[in-house]
Amino acid sequence: MKEAILSMVFFCFAASFAFAQKVREEVNVAMQEVREEMAQIEKINWEEINKAIEEAMKEVERELSNLRKTE
Repeated sequence: MKEAILSMVFFCFAASFAFAQKVREEVNVAMQEVREEMAQIEKINWEEINKAIEEAMKEVERELSNLRKTE
């Protein structure tokens, strides 16, 4: 009986260890994907994007102003 219980405990421990190892592997893969995405985001020239947005907003304001003048 003791041997069966010990065998069951060992099996549960081994299964838990294997599951934890699989989770660690999946977390490592996910973290690598996050690092790659962050590297891509860091390459973005946010100043250039903000400037383009500001210019587009000014153009919209000019167009709206022109529409108001024609009404």
